[in-house]
Amino acid sequence: MIFLIALFCLSLIADADVSSFNTDRIGIWVVRYSMINKHEIDNFISFAKENKISDLFVQIRGRGDAYYESDFVRKNVKISPQSFDPLKYACVEAHKNNIKVHAWFNTYILYSNPKRVIYSDHLFKLFPEWTDVDIYGRKDCDLVYSNNKPNNYEGVYLSPTHPEVNRYLFLLIKEIMNNYDIDGIHFDYIRFQGKNWGYNKKGAEIFYKETGINFIQYNFEGNDFLNDSSDYIFENKYSEYRIESVNKLIKRVSDFNKNKKKQIEISTAVKPNPLLAKRYYYQDWLTWIKEDWVDFVVTMNYSKNNDSFNKVLKIIKNNLNEDECKKVMTGIGIWKQSPVSSFDKIVLVNLQNFKGIVLFSYTTLKTNKNYYKKMVEYVRNN
Repeated sequence: MIFLIALFCLSLIADADVSSFNTDRIGIWVVRYSMINKHEIDNFISFAKENKISDLFVQIRGRGDAYYESDFVRKNVKISPQSFDPLKYACVEAHKNNIKVHAWFNTYILYSNPKRVIYSDHLFKLFPEWTDVDIYGRKDCDLVYSNNKPNNYEGVYLSPTHPEVNRYLFLLIKEIMNNYDIDGIHFDYIRFQGKNWGYNKKGAEIFYKETGINFIQYNFEGNDFLNDSSDYIFENKYSEYRIESVNKLIKRVSDFNKNKKKQIEISTAVKPNPLLAKRYYYQDWLTWIKEDWVDFVVTMNYSKNNDSFNKVLKIIKNNLNEDECKKVMTGIGIWKQSPVSSFDKIVLVNLQNFKGIVLFSYTTLKTNKNYYKKMVEYVRNN
């Protein structure tokens, strides 16, 4: 049924221009590997200009490194020449073409490839005690080298509950916001790795001081974990603690931005189902919208299945009012589906009255040069 409705809507579109997508904003995530030199940047800006892309989300922090000039973080070694400032150049060239630039900042994830050379001054080496710990007492900084990783392990995360982590990240964010002519800052991995994480020793000690609850009684060393009402109370309180630890960073950035003479847009890439995002990743992005801490979120709604994709859109609509829904852009995973399938998702976004899309990622459009063209042609042929 959804597919038939999509075809009907497409039949009403006459033009074969990207404007036929009927969205207020069309963005593209640009992964850091396309930020290493002028040639690569010129290519994606040229693509954006030719295809009327309104927003570029350019990755300037990947795994604890910088694709910009920083007093605190080493610049990525693949940038050529090393004196080149990718973010500054991208802003200048994009603005010549009236394209917005959002500095895409990987927030809590720090390191993920154990085979990669890691420098002595990398944060992972300097402050391993800042990294996260799972419910079984396993440290992310050890798991990254383990052959027995949990199925959902993504890499080494900084722990949002460690007090120095958010202070450090805010220092980096403030540096970028003060020094660059960006239109927005875009936070990714601004969450916990999963429900079993968040047991950093220092963070747990602070929780104990604030609540009088010793988490060791309930975690991997406890005898009756989550088996009675007291465990249930602990789980709720500790979930709130983890949620608030992430909220604090978002709110601090928001407050800083609102006090600046020139404000920029604050956005976040989020798990698409807001209820599951809060329950399993402690990413309470509905609150970020309702409290006006962010200008918009981009949901990573990467499902290929139309019904699953549309179900998430409906859940979002059921939890936000009409004005709040205007702060939601939908991310579409083009790397895992055909141009026709991707355009079906755009139609579904329009049917639910969401008006912005972001495509993940430019890498697919760079390697498959006909992908975007086929999406537009699909409009013409239907």
